[in-house]
Amino acid sequence: MKRNPQKNDAEKRYKRQILRRKLRLYAVLLLASVLVLILSIALLDKNYTTRLEPQIDRAVIQVAKLLPQLEQNEEALREAYAQMTESWEELLSHDVFSEADFTLPDEAALEEIAGDTLSWMNRVTKLKVGRDGFMLVVDKETSRILAHPDENYVGRLFQPFDQIAEDEVVAISSINRWTKPEDLELSLGIMEPYKLAVNRVHTFQGFIDYLRMSLIGCVMDYGDAYIVCGVPVLEWASYIIGNALAFTLVFVILMWLLIKWISLVTDSRRETVKSLRLKLICYASLACVVMFGVCWYTLVLADVTNDLKTMDKHADAAVETLNTYREQRDNLNQFLDEYYMTQCWLAGQVVTKTDRNTLTRKDMQHYADDLNVKYIYAFDQRGRVVVTNSPYDHYSLSEDPADPSYEFRALLDGVYGVIQDPALDKRFDEDVQYIGMSLRNEEDLCDGFVMIAVDPGSR
Repeated sequence: MKRNPQKNDAEKRYKRQILRRKLRLYAVLLLASVLVLILSIALLDKNYTTRLEPQIDRAVIQVAKLLPQLEQNEEALREAYAQMTESWEELLSHDVFSEADFTLPDEAALEEIAGDTLSWMNRVTKLKVGRDGFMLVVDKETSRILAHPDENYVGRLFQPFDQIAEDEVVAISSINRWTKPEDLELSLGIMEPYKLAVNRVHTFQGFIDYLRMSLIGCVMDYGDAYIVCGVPVLEWASYIIGNALAFTLVFVILMWLLIKWISLVTDSRRETVKSLRLKLICYASLACVVMFGVCWYTLVLADVTNDLKTMDKHADAAVETLNTYREQRDNLNQFLDEYYMTQCWLAGQVVTKTDRNTLTRKDMQHYADDLNVKYIYAFDQRGRVVVTNSPYDHYSLSEDPADPSYEFRALLDGVYGVIQDPALDKRFDEDVQYIGMSLRNEEDLCDGFVMIAVDPGSR
């Protein structure tokens, strides 16, 4: 049976027409996918920035409130140290002591304890920003990193700030305790590690490190340093690109299925152009609604997941910071206890090198002023006050174990020293810290003890 040439040509033309339609649909799908990807990146970037700004604002206010407290604490520590040094030098002027009896406070020890416990750089870099964000301190003159949560980055070069505009730097002094996060208008930008940027990272790991070191955030001006606050570009990129690719993939799958359906329908020749157009509009709209729902759910789920991760990160940082603060507080207390114990030892030397029965309230007040303590008590072997500059001159140790003064009975048994924590003395209605030291006679037997009362405010 012979085939009709005209019919064959018509079928070939129809197939070519169908192929062109498919190619046009796939071309539209490709262009639409690129458009969806671009729009997704733009919308996600806006969403990320909107969520990031309050986190940066809160971190900046945290820093602005923290720095004055640290300055005040360090100033108080140095003032207490200066008072101790002055009091010891004053005691040397008396005939009771000589330079061989004791040494003056070691300033190196003060600098070490201040650096370990009150360093604002270490405190600032422990604050968290967002999920994986952090703070670092950069020297203004050299652009070198002075402090960083990861010590491996300390000393590296960071972005030079010599050309940075003044309106892009946050002035810490302009933020007070009444400032709210929503009141701040920060200029967010991308800051990058200068050394890595110059070397044009070639390896994949180097590129990841570059993104991890680069920050999206702001710069704060503080003294001779800049405090850089932000989140890594890697976090921003992973959030935006990951979600944008997920949205685009959903769109591509739905549209591809729609195109396959159109192809099947057109191949079967069961639909007119008009009915096919109506169905195409209907199914395309349904596909867009499904895609919008899936993308919206994915975005909400991603935001909730990020919020939970942020909360976990902040909780871990808070626990770590609290433990660090406790350790630093204990070190600082130990440092101050040692010095006040020395004050107590000096008070004991005053009592032992003179006849305590000849000491008067005026003498004790004079020595208390020199030692920069509130009161000095000299006790006998029975735990009764012999002489003091305190108005409570008939004071004696309690025999009730629940009474705070009972602890000092250990000094009568030969214990070297007792240091109590600062507390409210309910008997006299005043905040004091009591420190006592056993007195020894020539036969190295207990001969009473001396106790000083320190104003907790001086600590």
